[in-house]
Amino acid sequence: MSDVAAEAAALKRWLFDAALPLWWERGADRIRGGFHEAISLDGSPLPQPHRARVIARQAFSYGEAGRLGWPGPWREAQHHALEYFRKHFITADATVVSVVGLDGEIADPRFDLYNQAFALLAFASGHRTFGEAAGWRRQAVALRTTLEQSYAHPLGGFVEDRAGRLPQRSNPHMHLLEAALAWMAVEDDPAWRSMADGIAALCLEKLIDPASGALGEFFARDWSPAPGVEGRIREPGHHYEWAFLLDRWARMTCRNAPEAVPRLIAFADSRGLDVRRGAAVNAVLSDGGVHDPIARLWAQAERVRAYLAQRRSGDDVAAAIKGLRRFLATPTQGVWFDQLGADDAFIVEPARATSLYHIIGTVAELSQAIPAAANSGLPARSGGAAAPRVVYLVTEDWYFISHRLPMARAARGASTRCMWQRASIGTARQSRLKDFTSIPSLGAAAASIRAILFVWCVRYASFTETSGPLSLTTSQCRQPWSDRSPLPASRSFASTR
Repeated sequence: MSDVAAEAAALKRWLFDAALPLWWERGADRIRGGFHEAISLDGSPLPQPHRARVIARQAFSYGEAGRLGWPGPWREAQHHALEYFRKHFITADATVVSVVGLDGEIADPRFDLYNQAFALLAFASGHRTFGEAAGWRRQAVALRTTLEQSYAHPLGGFVEDRAGRLPQRSNPHMHLLEAALAWMAVEDDPAWRSMADGIAALCLEKLIDPASGALGEFFARDWSPAPGVEGRIREPGHHYEWAFLLDRWARMTCRNAPEAVPRLIAFADSRGLDVRRGAAVNAVLSDGGVHDPIARLWAQAERVRAYLAQRRSGDDVAAAIKGLRRFLATPTQGVWFDQLGADDAFIVEPARATSLYHIIGTVAELSQAIPAAANSGLPARSGGAAAPRVVYLVTEDWYFISHRLPMARAARGASTRCMWQRASIGTARQSRLKDFTSIPSLGAAAASIRAILFVWCVRYASFTETSGPLSLTTSQCRQPWSDRSPLPASRSFASTR
């Protein structure tokens, strides 16, 4: 196993074996609901008022855990977070409040665009896991509609609040782009594409300085840089994060990656990466001078994702993973240091729950990019059986996109590796299949694919290659992931399209 694959595998094992169990067993607030804001380095939870962003991020994180194959109670954890969020944070106009006290009452009713973004992201994850009946799509559409009708900025993006609070921030828009892309991956509503396109255009046209390629954090009402030092602040971590999301946006919308993507990464690497510590600092200024030398965990995670998007060398990616894993070497496995000081010593403080979202996002990208790391952390199967898989033989592009793609996404969310095979499929439609593996021909894959998970009702299955249609034989059935009627337990792939 290569160095980068070993680093990625170690990170995923730590996530599956230590972090996810700990944050569910001790990080979940069993008395009041939701999740705790932090866990001390000795593993003790710290009850504090619940912020919207924490509950939303934990809901998303455990949804991703299930998608990645964590065998723990990820559905229960995600449901725990989402139902608390539904009960306490959502207001009559579908926006969310900022903080709920330990007594369950609203402690901070203010509208924060940042929190709305994470609500949309959590709702997308909830919809992917629990389906239409759970109501998360309706909730997301209602929130999106309120944002468009009451908070749209005339020059692009959204305002901070109805009073037009200043400065305006780029960061909430980055997470709104992330949420829109998450919704594009689970449903076909063109409004999500419109939102994503609008935010990407705002970033490329107004948030990035065309001369330096650097991204601003704070802006005036007309999207010019905010006055004073605020307008000169550049956060390397956000450069990495925007680069990753813009690259994803381009791939999902069949565009070439914007020229801004490599420039963002280059600025972060050249001005914000402390080679001595092997970490990205919190903030620099537009002239490259260090503004805040603290290195935060989340920035290191985003550096990994950006390098993967840019297809950097294995050595570069391995170095970035090592920089992240330094923060995980704590007395109690499963928590982390959040801040590395300028003196290369970690600041001793409780682990913030918000960082789990960044870590699991990094593991997700590594699992997709590095096959050797994809199955790390998964429990071994008896008899050396292969991981459950499903192959879709696409005979008609439109039929697969409209009828089978939702099932494939559901299977992927249930820890399944989905693959598709077709001699020719349109480029635009290929972008919809970015999270699935393409195989050139079933014959070429038959020697290595020994177990198949049929998305409708089969847990494990096997196939034999014959001169006639390929047949699927059931060895164990389970409840279907769709609200439609399940297909028969044994059926020819040729007839299922």
